[in-house]
Amino acid sequence: MRFEMGPSPEQQMEVQEMNRGYNVMNGVKEKLQSKDVSGAEVELKQIKAVEKFVDQNLPALSQEQKASPDGFYSPAHMMANATRLVEQVVSEKREADMPKAASAADQAMRLMAFGMYEKNKSVHDVSGRVRYENFKLPNIVEIPGDWKQTPDGQDFPKKLKEFIERRKQNKPVEQSDFESLNSMAGLIGKSYKGKTIDKKKAEQVPYARELILINLELLASEAKKHNGKQLPGSEENVNTFQLIRGLYNYNEGAELEQQLRPGVQFFGLPKIVEQPGKLRT
Repeated sequence: MRFEMGPSPEQQMEVQEMNRGYNVMNGVKEKLQSKDVSGAEVELKQIKAVEKFVDQNLPALSQEQKASPDGFYSPAHMMANATRLVEQVVSEKREADMPKAASAADQAMRLMAFGMYEKNKSVHDVSGRVRYENFKLPNIVEIPGDWKQTPDGQDFPKKLKEFIERRKQNKPVEQSDFESLNSMAGLIGKSYKGKTIDKKKAEQVPYARELILINLELLASEAKKHNGKQLPGSEENVNTFQLIRGLYNYNEGAELEQQLRPGVQFFGLPKIVEQPGKLRT
C-alpha cells in the first residue's frame, strides 16, 4: 500500500514516514500471525522508531478532554497505544500474547491508512494534480448502539467507572481489579455478535472493539507491574482511561454531522481530536 504524495517536500517526508510505519507494522503483523516471535524481534528497532515518531507528534489534549466523563477519541493517541502494545509483546517475548499484538499491529495500520487524513480538504493524486473530494469515511466501526442498551452493554461502562474510581481513591491493585479488566474484555468482545458490517469497513476501517481491547490489555499490563501497589496516575494511564470511554461512546453519525455543521456541540459524545500534519496523509 502507498499513500498519495503531495507536491511539497515536507508533505512528501510526512507521507514517507507514515508509509514506513505502515510497512513496518504490516511486516510485524505477518510474523506475529505466523508465530515467528524471533522474526518479529528483529523488527524491534523499527517498531520503537515508529512508536517514537507517533509519540513525538501527538496532539495536545485539554484538561476538559482529560476529565470528561464521555472521554475522547484521538486516532493519534490510539495509534500510539496500539504500537506500544506491539512493542511490549515483542520486546518481552510474550508468545501467548502474539495474537493480541498482531491485532494491535493491524489496527495501527488501519489508523495510519484511514485515521490520519484531514477531512473535507483538497488532496493531491500521485501526479500532483489537485482533486477536491469531500471525505466522509468514518474514522471507526463504532460499538453498536443497540448493544449498548443491553445488560452487557450497560455493565461495561459501570465496571470501567468502578475501576477508575478505585484509582482515584488510590486503592492498591488487587485481584478484583484483574477480574474487572477480564470481565470488561469479555463484555466488549460480545459487542458485534450477530451484527452485519459493511465488507469494505470490515477489511479496512479501525474497530472500536479491538481498540478498546488494546487499551484494556495495556491497563492489565500496568496493573501486573503494580500489583499490590497504587496504579500510577501517569498521563499515559489517564489517556487510556479516556480513550476507552471515548471509543465506547463514539457515534459515527454524530461525527459526520459535525463535519456538515462545524462548531455544533453534541451532548454526551466524545471530542474528536484533530490530527497534526505529521500524522496526516
